[in-house]
Amino acid sequence: MKKWLGACVLGVCLTVLPMPALAVHWMSLGSSEEGEILMDRDSLKRPADTSLTVWEKVLWPQSDAHGRTGELRHREYDMKGKKWRQLSSYQLDARGRKTAGNRKIQEWQEFQPMTSLFEQSLLLLGDIVAKMIIERRGLDMKALWRYHANLE
Repeated sequence: MKKWLGACVLGVCLTVLPMPALAVHWMSLGSSEEGEILMDRDSLKRPADTSLTVWEKVLWPQSDAHGRTGELRHREYDMKGKKWRQLSSYQLDARGRKTAGNRKIQEWQEFQPMTSLFEQSLLLLGDIVAKMIIERRGLDMKALWRYHANLE
């Protein structure tokens, strides 16, 4: 009887204790100069056809002088207008809990999706040079297609 009761208690503990960890599903988006960036996939909302809101977490490589280890941000992205704004932000302590923060909605800021302006300009310059070579040599575009490599 004691073994059965112990097995039941262990089963309940293994089932119930991990539940708070599953409440928020953080998904890594990669690293940047700020640190590791994660997003809560369950927080994705579409208030309009062209925009979405999401909670993001940035974990810094080292804590600052006040013991803060990162930042929790609520942001809205307008995909058609290619801009974003911060709806709220909170500092995270060593345990990952929210500390100081604000709920002031900031002004819209433009962004370059997927890459930097320099990289886009460099790819455009490469296309222009390739087009000039093709025109000067009188090459056939359809014949060159078999040598095409998608660099993206």
